Amino acid sequence: MVDEALAGTSFGPRDMGAAMKAVQAKVQEAGLRADGKMLSEMVRHKLGNSQ
Repeated sequence: MVDEALAGTSFGPRDMGAAMKAVQAKVQEAGLRADGKMLSEMVRHKLGNSQ
């Protein structure tokens, strides 16, 4: 789901907030709930920010 939300975007490591909003919207759109910390780690990994 993270891949789907970020597909076709040009988000980079500095766009963490915007990327998280896109992923959270995708999760809510699917009627699901997810742990914010887990999503954050997944998005950070996809953006290449290994902090």
